[in-house]
Amino acid sequence: MPVRHRIKQIGAVLLLVALLGSCLLGSRSYLLAAFPGATLTESDTLVRYVPNFAVRRSSAYRTDAPFTEVYNWYSQRFSLGPEAHAQGGCILMARSFTSFWVVREQITVTVCGTPNGQMMFVSRSSVVAYGSWR
Repeated sequence: MPVRHRIKQIGAVLLLVALLGSCLLGSRSYLLAAFPGATLTESDTLVRYVPNFAVRRSSAYRTDAPFTEVYNWYSQRFSLGPEAHAQGGCILMARSFTSFWVVREQITVTVCGTPNGQMMFVSRSSVVAYGSWR
């Protein structure tokens, strides 16, 4: 394969990654995930470039708001719908979807009632599936 063609391919990939990265920042799953008035207790972001560009953000929050108010806020904010699993004082909600034809996104929210208020565990990930646009 000629060098010029390879350079064009690399440039196109870098441009696409930059554009998709910008889109991800505006994506619904990457909007602020903190319940209004909640306190962030832990957060971590992982970025991977190969074999596919991927961004994963996990966060934990605490609030004194009523459990049903927190559950409804996350369910509506991220279009999670009914809980996937409910056990004890926790509810797990999840959703997977594809945006921009090649970006696979997933969000999970676990809301747990504790004696000291509600704990929310939010995990969001986006993966650019390079193989989808070859």
